[in-house]
Amino acid sequence: MKIRTRDKDSSTFLHISGPVRGPSSTQLSKTLASLAETNSRRIVVDLTQVESIDSSGLGALIFCQKLLEESGKDMLVAAYEHTKKMLLSCNLEKILKILDPMELIVENSPLPPPPEPEASRD
Repeated sequence: MKIRTRDKDSSTFLHISGPVRGPSSTQLSKTLASLAETNSRRIVVDLTQVESIDSSGLGALIFCQKLLEESGKDMLVAAYEHTKKMLLSCNLEKILKILDPMELIVENSPLPPPPEPEASRD
């Protein structure tokens, strides 16, 4: 997993790519938690380049949503269909503010196409 951050106005954008699972979930939690101490009022988590996300990745998003909310910050999550389906299948739309990627304007250019989902491991 790779994380790129970008600040714009009073928002911080986290562009996440690759699979989010296991140890990378801890990295995601630490990165998001550190934003509770910044001046950013809105945190936008861009999952459009995430290939897969497991339960530890979902847990990191939930934990950080609550932490950031307690800090007076708004966290938004943008995801393409395969990742969005995972979020919705877990009823996370009740906890997370999930955006359609078309609602997210990143660097005034179109978002990259969605990555191919990882093949299931049997």
